[in-house]
Amino acid sequence: DLVCPLLTVHQRLEDASRLWLKTAENYFRPDDFRINLNACITYLRSITWVLQKSKSKFLDFESWYGIWQAKMKNDSVMRWCIESRNHIEKEGDLETYSCVKVCILSNWEEPPVVEFKVSPFLTTEEIASNINLQNIPNQVIETGILSIERRWVSSNLTKYELLDALAYIYGFLTNLIKDAHDVLGVESSFDYTQPIDGRLPIMASFIENRIIFIKLATNEHIEGQKTLNETTKGDIEIARKRYGITESTNIPDPNNSTLLSIAEFYFELAKKILVKDGHHIQIVILILPDGNQIRMSLDLKDRSEKYMGFRQVAQEVVNTGAIRLISISEAWMAKPDPTKPFQTATDSPDRIEIIKLDAISFEGESFSITAPFIHEGNKIVIEDSIIDEKVKILYLDPIRRIWEKQKRI
Repeated sequence: DLVCPLLTVHQRLEDASRLWLKTAENYFRPDDFRINLNACITYLRSITWVLQKSKSKFLDFESWYGIWQAKMKNDSVMRWCIESRNHIEKEGDLETYSCVKVCILSNWEEPPVVEFKVSPFLTTEEIASNINLQNIPNQVIETGILSIERRWVSSNLTKYELLDALAYIYGFLTNLIKDAHDVLGVESSFDYTQPIDGRLPIMASFIENRIIFIKLATNEHIEGQKTLNETTKGDIEIARKRYGITESTNIPDPNNSTLLSIAEFYFELAKKILVKDGHHIQIVILILPDGNQIRMSLDLKDRSEKYMGFRQVAQEVVNTGAIRLISISEAWMAKPDPTKPFQTATDSPDRIEIIKLDAISFEGESFSITAPFIHEGNKIVIEDSIIDEKVKILYLDPIRRIWEKQKRI
């Protein structure tokens, strides 16, 4: 086998990824966090030096690398990496501080956030016990969630959490090295096909390890009960057999199908599942740019957990780069009662059961498909489906905000 001409470069990148993981493992141990942070920054900074040692292997290294140098010079996070490494080597540790972001999730809007510095030696639970929650309306207490996010921040890069900054740098350098291989016309054994800007999946999802959620009504710590699986052809074949999907039924190819046609296929499948199994759990399907699909099963027991759960779904959209989303579940439906503005459909005496699919996309598509159903003895009878392209799907607003932010970048 041919030896990669940039072997030492991507070995250094792998070393940096291990140091990132060590830094993450020590997030709540300040001294160990500091030591590994310094080492990770130093290794990340050294990657371009190692690359420049290999410039004789390029036909015109200076012209190609000059473009990347300009990108680094114009990137505030990459400049911070260079300056931080110099500070570590010549002056000592970076000036960092520990802080928390606190907010209350009580609807689907972006909540106001309070950020303040805290001792890194306090546990998140100790911080939570000292937060003043007086004067909060009862309806917020009943269904609200307290969200507390721990953050390490550099005084010279306050807009970024430190591990996020290091992950960004890692992703930038991954793309640089991938481009170097492309210029040289060689393949590498190193995996450069990371889903989000060159970052490893753990780098994109580590925020979940820094946040705790507490129910205001019970002071109970909750975690989202979700499972993720990639939907395969085998899954579809199992579904065909169990739920009586005929061979003549065309399974839409996500790369060549509209969101509506994909949604209609899954809705017909959902109705068959409901009739066969007697229930349908909450399912979210994330469709990626390459057409691959990730299926999330959610166990959300009440409205409070739904506030938390779909913000976690939004984080999975970030982690995976999903551009389409389909959500399927049983639900209650009722007409609003103007005399009871805080009453949900679940609490309405006039509620009816429905099977419901909601779909949105990065491009701005948004619609719902619903079908009421009734129980007749041991059977479920499903009524006609209705497609609504004007309905406001408020619980998917956290995902929409993610996509809006991505469009502005």
